[in-house]
Amino acid sequence: MDNVLKENDRILTQALSVEIVNIVLYDYVNLDCLNVDACAHYEKDTVILKLKEKLKSFNGDVTERMVEREVKEIETLNLELDHKEKILVITALKEQLNKLKGKAVFTGAVSLNPIDPALLQVNVASLVPKLRKNR
Repeated sequence: MDNVLKENDRILTQALSVEIVNIVLYDYVNLDCLNVDACAHYEKDTVILKLKEKLKSFNGDVTERMVEREVKEIETLNLELDHKEKILVITALKEQLNKLKGKAVFTGAVSLNPIDPALLQVNVASLVPKLRKNR
């Protein structure tokens, strides 16, 4: 009977040790799964953050390009306005020079006096006897 009790003790100890090992392994597996899930979650977060940073940099590039284009447009408009101003100054100086030389030219529109239509009418009946006499 002593052997049976010892054998029973040994089997119980072995069963308990196997159960303890299984519990510990199961906990490690669960912990590893949690770590893997957490790592995957953090990896997704880092990818999202990197994409947001790239998007911000692209937005910055777009605004910089827009500002550069607007600056170029403003510069071309300034050049055109300077050119027009020079032309206006040159024409004003030429007119002033012509006035000083006595060659003032009137650049305004000339209004014509309307001609009375009655003056343009020719009395053909009175011309016919005169034309016969000229023959």
